[in-house]
Amino acid sequence: MSMIEEWRPIAGYEGLYEVSNFGRVRSLDRLCKSSKRSDQWMKGTILKPKINPYRQNRCTVALGKEGKVSYPYISRLVLMAFIGPAPFGQDAAHWDGNPMNNKLDNLRWATVSENMQDKNRHGTAPKGSLNAMAKLREEHVAYIRANYRRNSYHDSNAAELACRFGISRGVILQIVRLEAWKHVD
Repeated sequence: MSMIEEWRPIAGYEGLYEVSNFGRVRSLDRLCKSSKRSDQWMKGTILKPKINPYRQNRCTVALGKEGKVSYPYISRLVLMAFIGPAPFGQDAAHWDGNPMNNKLDNLRWATVSENMQDKNRHGTAPKGSLNAMAKLREEHVAYIRANYRRNSYHDSNAAELACRFGISRGVILQIVRLEAWKHVD
């Protein structure tokens, strides 16, 4: 790992913005037109990242050029500046599982499948109650498995459990057959 911060221009924003191998973005000193059509000197500064609202905890920055604003991920900016454009079908991936760590030595291009494998390894995959769409918690699944009784002709017990937890009878059966919520013992 390099202990020296290196800055490179951001593609499409050369002369306006740069990104560093430490995962920081800065604007450069420049002359800008103000609303009154007079030239105004803008001093460059390190931009403060914005947190993505989709629970991904990725940082974004606002970049302006010709009145257009975009919000690229810092991880993508670092990779594009230091590694090159993303290969087809690949996204930025964080080796340590911390999406706030956008240092070059923590980033790589990876497929969606590789990214999901990383999330499983780091324990950050949205499994079970970590999934925002989950209707159950791990203790509910354990209760369902412990209290499910198999009937020979019909599964009235499955229907009762489904009604109690607000899910379908089919999901109850998937849970007891270990087809769903496999990570719960």
